[in-house]
Formats: sequence, C-alpha cells, structure tokens
Amino acid sequence: AVGGEPGLWVIALYTVASFALGDLSYYISHRISHEVPCLWEFHKVHHSAQVLTPATVYRAHPVDMFWNVTCRSVGVGLASGVFYFYYPTIESVITIAGVNAGVFIAYMTFANLRHSHIWLSFGKTIEHFMVSPAQHHIHHSKEPRHFDKNYGSFFALWDWWFGSLYIPEGKW
Repeated sequence: AVGGEPGLWVIALYTVASFALGDLSYYISHRISHEVPCLWEFHKVHHSAQVLTPATVYRAHPVDMFWNVTCRSVGVGLASGVFYFYYPTIESVITIAGVNAGVFIAYMTFANLRHSHIWLSFGKTIEHFMVSPAQHHIHHSKEPRHFDKNYGSFFALWDWWFGSLYIPEGKW
C-alpha cells in the first residue's frame, strides 16, 4: 500500500476510474444480453417498446436489471479494489447526492434523452467518445443494418474499440 491520505487528485482519479470501469462493464453485459439467447429473452422486454420515452429506460425484466447492475458493480468493485489497495484510507469517490459524480452528471444530462423521442446527435467526432441520444435510437432500431450496434451507456469508446459503433448521419 502507498499509505498516507489520498489527495484530491487521487479521489478524482478514483471517481473517473470507477465510472469508466462501471461503464465498460455495462457495455460488456449489454452486449452479452444481445448475443446470448437466454439473456436476450429477458433483455428483449426493454426493446419491445414501440416508442422511446424516458420511461423506456425502466422497462426491463428484473433478471435483466439484476444482470446489468451486477456486471456494472464488478467494474466499480475492480476500481475500488485497486484504489483501496494503494490508498487504504480512501473513503469514497466524489459524489453528488450520494452518487458517483460521473454517474450523476451522465444520468441528469443524457440518460433521459437517450430514451426519448428527441433525435439529438453530438456530431461525428464526439460520437466516437460519448453516446448520443441519436446513437441510442439506432441501437433500438428495427432495421437490420442497425442490429448489434451501439451497446454503450455513456462512453462510445467501447463500441468504437470493439467494432459495434454506428454513427448516424443526418436524421434517421
């Protein structure tokens, strides 16, 4: 262990690392939910919505929710394990209302828009790094060319790196 009190920069890095590893874990679990037939049976409840609304994010089978939360928790746990090993006195990530600041900001700004009828693109460059509502609309598309695309929750990096990124051009 490194020992000593972690400075603000260590706590900030811990916040970003736990958010990023949680997001990567979600990407993996979401992709697996589409590719493994028995998990798809639970996940397809979320995709059965005819129209995207902010309530669509909560339209999920309990098994699907458990799977995704468990996987996201593994990512956060990995980050926590590393930081607690090096800084045993680190108490928490930077939070807003008791929630990881990254998660809080992501949900307050984009989570509801991703599951709304509002088509909002961030542009080709930013959409290589962050998932836009337009990209998530593509994920929910019934068109075969959009199948198996845009699994990410916040960071589009995972889709880009693992070959599932689809950046929409214009209004779909």
